[in-house]
This record gives sequence, structure tokens and C-alpha cells, in this order.
Amino acid sequence: MAEHRKFTHAICVKTDAKTEAKYELFPAEQWDGPAGCFRIRYNRCWLDKVMGTARYMPPKQLGALIASAITGEPFDMPEPTLPKGTLVRVRRVPADPLTCQRVFTKTDPWRGWDGRWYVQVRIYGRGDVMMPVEQCEVILNKEKQ
Repeated sequence: MAEHRKFTHAICVKTDAKTEAKYELFPAEQWDGPAGCFRIRYNRCWLDKVMGTARYMPPKQLGALIASAITGEPFDMPEPTLPKGTLVRVRRVPADPLTCQRVFTKTDPWRGWDGRWYVQVRIYGRGDVMMPVEQCEVILNKEKQ
């Protein structure tokens, strides 16, 4: 199904007179998102979180994303403080918010190929799973004790 909402801004990044990337910015309010943020479509594909949930970027983060497209360096997200052995709450079934499980992280965070941070956890019934850090809710951090 085609998107009927209209973008308010478009940014094209060109290198050697070739179009490398086109960013279309939609106000987050069109999806009941936070005011002042944007939902971004990059080369006709949405920049979303895992499981297709919408990602909204504030202007500062958007500026860092565009700067990374110009310089060719990866989009830098700060390293999370989630060391090995941290007790976190994660969802066993991503689409069901009622199936949460408390687990310990088995690894320190590492950056995946998509630029996001991941940790390894063991989920009942699924085994070892690479979980995005933004989907882990910290319950108890060993370093804070």
C-alpha cells in the first residue's frame, strides 16, 4: 500500500555528481510520535526499529545521520553501559508485551552490521538470542552495586 502522508523536507546527498542517498523527513506527529522529531525514509525505505516499529529522530540525531552519509563514517550511537551479567527484562515474544522474562546478559554490548548495539541473552524456549540493547530494560546492574 502506498504511503499517503507527505514529507515536509528532503535531503539528497551526492558524491561525484551521483545521488548516493535521499532522505525524506516526515513530522513524527503524523504517527502520534514525539513533537519536534522526524520519521525518516531513506531511499524509499523506512528507517525503523526492530519488528517494524517506527523510529523517531530528534534534529540533533538527524544531523549526525546526515553527517555520516557525507563523511562515509558509520552513524555513531553511544556505547551503552550494559556489561556482561546485567539483569534485564526482555520480551520472549516480540509482538506480545505480556511475555516478559528476566535474564542476565551473557556478553558485553557489541555493534551489529546495522550500526545498532546488541547483547546476547538466553530466553526460555528460544535459547541464545542476540537482543538489541534498546529492547532490554535494566533491572540490576552489577557495576552500580
